[in-house]
Amino acid sequence: MKSQIFIRETYNVNIFYDYCVPFLKRFMSIDGRATRCEFWMVHFFSYLVLIIGVVFLSTLQVKIILHSINPHLGVFIFIILFCLTVTTQIMVGIRRLHDLNMGSWAYGLTFIPILGFTLFFFSAGFLKSYPENNRYGLGPIKKNFNYKAC
Repeated sequence: MKSQIFIRETYNVNIFYDYCVPFLKRFMSIDGRATRCEFWMVHFFSYLVLIIGVVFLSTLQVKIILHSINPHLGVFIFIILFCLTVTTQIMVGIRRLHDLNMGSWAYGLTFIPILGFTLFFFSAGFLKSYPENNRYGLGPIKKNFNYKAC
């Protein structure tokens, strides 16, 4: 009986390089396309940052320190944090619409109460990418992007 040799491929997964660096290079840009994975990761980490920010700013020691500097400093920090996360979500949402071969104007549907946001969120979050190149960039298979898990 001949022995079989199995070659196991190893993948060097550097999470910071594969996920964070490409996002940080274009987190405030509407140019290009965003995959479903990037869309979900941005929303997950945005909500996580907001929750951690609220918990941190709500602790008694932090409240006392911030109140001694300025009574409204905690609220100001939360507003800045909120604006940064919402802006990032809008930018990745527009890039996700580009990936679905829709223009940025389609993001305006989110201003329709309940129905518009629900339609946008489920289409951006669950529809597959437009498979071919479009005017916003290369197709998801052809582009040189490091999202290996998506």
